[in-house]
Amino acid sequence: MNYDDYYLYFTHPNVEYRKYSLLIFMSALAHWHSKAANVFVPIKIRKKDYYSAKVYNFEDYVRSFLDNQEAIKREFPLFNEIILIYLIGLSDRNNFENVFREFDKQILVELREVLHKNIELKDKTYNTNDIVSILEY
Repeated sequence: MNYDDYYLYFTHPNVEYRKYSLLIFMSALAHWHSKAANVFVPIKIRKKDYYSAKVYNFEDYVRSFLDNQEAIKREFPLFNEIILIYLIGLSDRNNFENVFREFDKQILVELREVLHKNIELKDKTYNTNDIVSILEY
């Protein structure tokens, strides 16, 4: 498996890099939401011996998503919506403040505000074929 800080590509000049970095973030959230896997591991668990030094830091991804959300929403509105749907669902199920105690509290405040503004997406569904059409774009 190749590790990379994909959140750094949310603003890359190449549209393909932006698109696929968002897809990776969305996929990581989908796996977490479905309880299939948790890519974003809290620091207290990451300190255990079986984790490598390279991990996906949820705070970095959330910060980058929040910082670039308007551009993401404009360019990839479906990805933006799906990411928000997963974040809302995960927020309802997990108290991010308890799971990620090391988080910058201001980022959590901003995330809560964004999720609250988009709460109407909570029960929205999407068609997987729509994602495929974006990838072919």
